[in-house]
Amino acid sequence: MMTKTRWIFLFATFVISCGSLIMLIVATTTTQWVNGRAVSTSGGGSTTTASLDAHYGLFGGSQDLHILNVISHYDLTMTCSFGDNICGLSCQRTPEARLDEITKILNGVTPSECPISSARSNNGGLLVDTRQQDVPSNEQFINAGLWLSSVVFLCITIFFALLCTVQSLTNILSNPIWSIFSVYGLYIWNGLAIAFAILTLILWGSLFATSIQYNIAVRHTLTVNSILKSEGLASLGFSYWILFGPILLHSINIGLLLWRKWLIEREPPPVAINVNRNDFTILLY
Repeated sequence: MMTKTRWIFLFATFVISCGSLIMLIVATTTTQWVNGRAVSTSGGGSTTTASLDAHYGLFGGSQDLHILNVISHYDLTMTCSFGDNICGLSCQRTPEARLDEITKILNGVTPSECPISSARSNNGGLLVDTRQQDVPSNEQFINAGLWLSSVVFLCITIFFALLCTVQSLTNILSNPIWSIFSVYGLYIWNGLAIAFAILTLILWGSLFATSIQYNIAVRHTLTVNSILKSEGLASLGFSYWILFGPILLHSINIGLLLWRKWLIEREPPPVAINVNRNDFTILLY
């Protein structure tokens, strides 16, 4: 039984919260947080025509390596060494091999070749410049602390969006006793969903500005002596920008709740009927 005054506003917040939840799930599960490209550089009297296109999300992605007429496809997985505070996109297939690859790259050791998911020729190897180069610094990798914080804050955003969805429906169908679970609690949960979504945007945006835009942190741009460079060739993908959707939707929810409150306050108070209990004429009715 619908017991709430102006329940249609609560139903609207329920539908909008569902939309926000869908957007957040899409952002979490898709692999378009970063779109990057790397191109070959020349040196040592030799030039290799090569390029790389990669895209990835919070947990993984894929890349296509182009060498002359060779196109090799690799699956990528976000791999972190929290002791070194670094993360990178590994193309290995097992957790142990991925961590070993990231560690070797950090130490300037050439890692094992990646298994190719698919290729249009039988040669997916990348020629390298034989000149000695510096060992990659931590700044060239993805900062593990910022990556983990982005994931945690996004998960918290999803939690509050889910809470908004459930609590909106609950307040349509019943009258919770505790005020934190009533309509007033919806102000809090919507506000927190907005706050943590903004924090996620800020953290990943900072990560992109400080490291990813200079190196997309895939094996072929991190490896010592690699001829592929990605500086200035990366951009934020739709999986990142879609987070503005939940911020807007939860802001609309708060606006609807305030509008509902304003309409209720404008309604005239119910007319009180005073009954004289000493008037025995009411017994006739």
